[in-house]
Amino acid sequence: MWEDECRPTVHFTATSGQEVDFVSSYTWGGFHKGNEVTVQYAPARPQNALILFEALWNDVVMMVALSGLPFLVFGICWVYSLLRKRSRGAS
Repeated sequence: MWEDECRPTVHFTATSGQEVDFVSSYTWGGFHKGNEVTVQYAPARPQNALILFEALWNDVVMMVALSGLPFLVFGICWVYSLLRKRSRGAS
């Protein structure tokens, strides 16, 4: 583990009035005690909150993964068509 590793503990009050503490899954040494952060959470599960830039990072990863999906499908179809042509030519 890194010496300066930081998994910040965040305390906030949900819109329901529930007091919530959670430990961020994001590790970064740039947090300092007393910093204010914006959190995103589902009202039914505030204990599963994310610091906003974590949520944005997750969205970026999802967008990159989904944007690569058409290329993956195209590649699979292209390889399949090449294999079909090759097998027809060999018969």
